[in-house]
Parts: sequence; C-alpha cells; structure tokens
Amino acid sequence: MTQGHVVTDAPEDPSREDTSADVRPGRRVRTLVIAGSLVVVLIAVGVALLGGFVPGAPLLSGPLEGPDGVDITAPIQTDKTGMLWGILTLENRSGSTVVLDSVEVVRNPNHVKLLRDPYIWDDARVGLLKVGSVSLYTLPLPAKWKIPPKREVRGFRIRPDSGRKSDQSEDEESEYNGASPEVLFEFAKPARASEISGIRVRYHIGWYAYQRTFDVSFTMCPATDPGPCKNL
Repeated sequence: MTQGHVVTDAPEDPSREDTSADVRPGRRVRTLVIAGSLVVVLIAVGVALLGGFVPGAPLLSGPLEGPDGVDITAPIQTDKTGMLWGILTLENRSGSTVVLDSVEVVRNPNHVKLLRDPYIWDDARVGLLKVGSVSLYTLPLPAKWKIPPKREVRGFRIRPDSGRKSDQSEDEESEYNGASPEVLFEFAKPARASEISGIRVRYHIGWYAYQRTFDVSFTMCPATDPGPCKNL
C-alpha cells in the first residue's frame, strides 16, 4: 500500500511578494507632489509678474494715462508752510480695474521734505471743490475749502472707462467716462528755489505689473530765494 502524501501550499517567497497594493498609493503620492509643485510654480510666477521681478522683462508703462509735459513755477509767501502738488490725474482706459501699488517723485535734487505720504483724492473732490484738480496750491489750504477724504495710494482701485458710445465712429476719439483720481504730494517750504520733477506710478491689472513715469514738474521759490519766480 502506497503511503499517501499530503500536498501543502509552498511557503511564500518574500522576493516575489505582491506589491501591487503599495504601488497605487505611491503613484497617488507622486501625483499629488507633482501637482502641488505645479501650483507652487504658478503662484511664484504670478507673484514675480506682479512684483516685476521677472529677469530680462522690464515693466511696461501699460494703459494708465495722465498729463505729460506740464511744468509749473510758483513763489511761496513767508506765511506759508509748503506746497500742495496735485497735477497728476489718472485715467484708466484698459477695460479692466487698475490697482495702484505706489507713487513717488523721481527727481528731488534739493531733498525737499515731504510733509506726509502721498495720497489720493477720488472723484468726490469735484463736488466738494468745484474743480477737477488742484494743480498747485500753497499750504495750509484755505479753511473754507471742503477738503476731500485722503485715500491711501496702495490698493486704490480705478474702475475702467465705461466704453465707446454706440453712435461714435472708429475715427473719433472717445470721451473718457471712467474714474479719474488725483495724486497729491505735500512738500515743506524749501530754504531755496527747488525743482521737483517726474512722478513714477506702479500699478497692476490682475497678475500683470506696470510702471509709468509722468513727465511733470514744478518749481517753488521761497521769498529768500525768488530765483526763477522773480517775474511771476
């Protein structure tokens, strides 16, 4: 009688272990890591565009408009403390909202002191002052004036022009119907005749940053140094 043999399962070979259960989660992890890295890259590129830090890509002037080639000269009486400069009114014809980042004077060779940070008067100034802008005026401002609220430059939003009128031909220049905020600087009275020129505006539309310098200037002359204001 032949002795029977009981056949049992062979022991598992560790080297042939099924790792399929481990592969799928690993792929998911790698996919998540790659996707996360892509998000970080996109955010970094967006921040670089907004900050103007893309190497080899200088900031364009963009669509923001304002006065250029305006030069004003004015004396300052002895009882005045300084000068308000508000020549720069801005127009946004881009079709999208413009957000201001900063404004600064480009050239101030005599280092005339700013009495405070530059600020914005919005369109409410027209109803309060009955004028579109105050190009230049001695400080302090008249007590009878209804002074508009001073808005912070950074983050100020300029809505776009409402667009071309339907009855206007392509050859006609469209009338601007958007917001037109005014940028203002308050300078102390200098010890001598001083010229201040150029206003650089940094702003962005969406993720894209722009920078434009407006060619405007003014010269103020104290009574002790009338200089170029002698004949005014």
